[in-house]
Parts: sequence; structure tokens; C-alpha cells
Amino acid sequence: MAIGSPQWMYASGEAYTIDQSLKFNNDDTAHLSRTPASAGNRRTFTTSVWFKLGNLTSVRLFTAQADAGGTPFYTIDVFQDGATDIRGIRVNSAVSSDELMLITNGRLRDTSAWYHLVAAVDTTQGTSSNRCKIYLNGVQLTDFATETYPSQNYETPCNNTIKHNVGAKGDGGNSFDGYMAEFNHIDGQALTPADFGETGTYGEWKPIEYSGSYGTNGFYLPFNTTQGIIAATGGTITTAGDYKIHTFTSSGTFTPTTVPTSAAYVQYLVVAGGGAAGRGYHWGGGGGAGGMREGYLEVSAQGYSITVGSGGVYGTNGGQGGNSIFSSITSTGGGAGQSGHEQGGQTATTGGSGGGAVGTGAAGIAGQGFAGGTGTGGLNPHGGGGGGASEAGSTDAIMDGGDGRESSISGSSVVYAGGGAGRREDQANGTGGTGGGGSAANGTDGLGGGGGSASGNTNGGSGVVIIKYRYQ
Repeated sequence: MAIGSPQWMYASGEAYTIDQSLKFNNDDTAHLSRTPASAGNRRTFTTSVWFKLGNLTSVRLFTAQADAGGTPFYTIDVFQDGATDIRGIRVNSAVSSDELMLITNGRLRDTSAWYHLVAAVDTTQGTSSNRCKIYLNGVQLTDFATETYPSQNYETPCNNTIKHNVGAKGDGGNSFDGYMAEFNHIDGQALTPADFGETGTYGEWKPIEYSGSYGTNGFYLPFNTTQGIIAATGGTITTAGDYKIHTFTSSGTFTPTTVPTSAAYVQYLVVAGGGAAGRGYHWGGGGGAGGMREGYLEVSAQGYSITVGSGGVYGTNGGQGGNSIFSSITSTGGGAGQSGHEQGGQTATTGGSGGGAVGTGAAGIAGQGFAGGTGTGGLNPHGGGGGGASEAGSTDAIMDGGDGRESSISGSSVVYAGGGAGRREDQANGTGGTGGGGSAANGTDGLGGGGGSASGNTNGGSGVVIIKYRYQ
């Protein structure tokens, strides 16, 4: 897959204009990010990347880890010890502890050289030292400062439905500084450097094209496709530096009128409408946030239909939020929150993020949002908060909605798709997740937040579609 196909998002204010390699500047925490929609093979996979160091600091090349950091995680990084230069390569996976930890001896000090790194994981192997192999410039590294191998059939967080970053850890920290090229990630196979490189005429190690399968969550980032200069119409158009930003708060058409002869990519944010909260004179569940998807998509000179999902309305279509669509990208409307027993009529439903309930909260959709909160019955029942784009709704008597997720595609930092607050038997209310509806409040239109439960009707906020590209 090339960039665009797996919906990678370039998290930087710089132009995505590259030729053969992509420059990462750790001053602006530049990195690429995506969250797989479904899990792949978490036991067997290979990562291959060519890189050139800028600063001699600890930097992440590839990480699977949630936004907030912490465990679980899988990471490949250039590791710096207490000295002022680099120790070597580290491959580390932790679910409850450092089940996999390999740190190579030797120091990578040359900032003018290209290095080729291959990390191959296969925890199904009977011999522990075969469960992870590290190669540098075609040669397997076997001299380790730290050498801990996982148990047989250990499942790493890699290829699971959590954020995967190229050039940073999950929360954007330890960002890479330098250049990367020819990034291949293979889901389901443990390969060797011969699949990605060969010895040249003069004894140099050089890249070759990988010709095999990528598996469920594998991808290829060639870093040799220019985003290009584009002109387009549709929506409300603003300018930020060298970029045009098209914002759709209602359905319409995005039409590129001028595109380069080579491939042209636009960055997108697609947020669906949030779900309505469950109404309850005493208790009710918060509405789930609309699904949130970000990434790049290749476009040509034609019209692309845009659908902006409306916020869910209590008592209408089950309170479900409407889907938002840009070309092949669909974000699913937020799930409705459950109504109190005295009100009836609305159940907690699955959506981009799920609605809160008394009992088990409704599920969200992997890669778009999280589940609604699970409430409790008894003498003082409460409805869980609605799920948000970055976390599930609260599962305790706090009844908070799950937080949304931040995006700067509009030119400023905005949090979208937060879950709505739940409500308790004693008429106390939780707090809406960031980007969602608070106590007795509708979700905000244009953010896709879920509604916060109240004695009256509270609805979800409408979604938004934002498209950004370089125009000069």
C-alpha cells in the first residue's frame, strides 16, 4: 500500500512534499499516524525502514501505542543511554511488563549515513532467540546490552486496533529527527533483509522493491510521491500558509479543478453526527460521539460527494447520529444513549462511538471511536457516559463521557467527537467528554459530540468534513 491507501495522517504543520525520502523535524513533532480498523497478526510481522539521523537523541521509528502513552505498546527506536551519543537499536514490547526487550550494543553516530533496519518478530518460534531478530544494513545483530525474549505465542500490541505511529510514540513524544525512506511493514511474515535490499556492484547495501504480500495491516510508505499543487471548489474555503482548507458543515461537493500529472493527495477529517442522549427524569445514558477518521486520500479532477451527518434526535431513528462520507471514507454516526425506565423508547446503540447505558454500554467501531459507559442498577442506578473518539465512556458512578480527539487540520487545535454525559437516579449528572455534550446539553454542531442526558430531550451535534491541500 502506498500512503493514502491505509489512511495515514501526517501530523505536522510542514508541507507533505517529498522526493525519495521524508524529512521528520522533532521541533514540530512531525510523524505519521493511523489506527487499523481491525486486528491483524500480533505474533508474526516484519518492519523494514531506511533512515538517516538528524539529532543524536532517543527517537522512535515505529510505535503501536494509545494516544495517552503507557502500556500496552510495541516500539522500534534508536536508543540513547546515559552517554551523550547513541547506544543502538531497541525493540521493546510491553503489555504488563517488558516481555520483549532487545537493546543492541554499538553506537550509531554517523548523521550523514543511511541505515537500513529490519526487525522481524515471530513469537510462535520454539527457540526464544528466534522470536525477534534485528538486522542493520543486511547483517543480523547479536551483541545485546539487554536481551529479553517473550514467551512462545506472546501477542504484541502491534497490528492491533490502537494507534500506530511512524516517527513518534503514541502521544507524539520522542519524535524522530532525520529522514526516512522505503518503509515496509509486513503483517503475518517474519522476513530477512534479502526481501528489502541487496549488495550492489561496489559492495554497498542498497534497497530493492519488496514484492510479497503485506497482510491485513501491512503497508508501504515509499516517501517518493509529491502531494502536488491542487485547486478545488466546494464548502467554506480558508487559507493557512500554503494550504487551502475546505470545511463542509452541510452536504455538498468537493471538486478538484486542477491536479498535478503525478498523484495528488488531500488530507481529510471526517466526523459523523453524535448520538442523542437517553432521556430520564432520573437517569439516562450519554450519547456516543460520531465516528472520527483522519488520513490522506488520492484525488483526481472530478467531483466528490460530501455527506455531513446530522446529530441524532431523541425519538427519531432510535437517536442515532448520521454518517459523514467523503468519497470512500465513511464515519459512522454516534450511538444513542439508553433512556431511563420511566421514559422508555430509546435503547443504547452501537455507533462510531457507542451510547451509554444502565447495564453494558454499546460498542464503538474500531478505528473510529470507543464504547459507551456501563452503568449500574440497584437503589441508585445511573446511565454510563457516551463513548468518545479517544476513550470509552465512564463505567462508574461519575458518568462522564469519553474524551474526543484533537485535530489541527482546520489551522487550529480543535477536539472533536466527545461522548455525552450520563445521568443518575438522584438527578446528578456526569461531565461530557472533551468535544461532547455536558450535563443536559446538546452535542455541539460541527464537532460530532454526543448529547448529555437530562430530563428533557438532548440531541447529538452534527458532524463535519474538512479537506486540506497545498495550493502554492
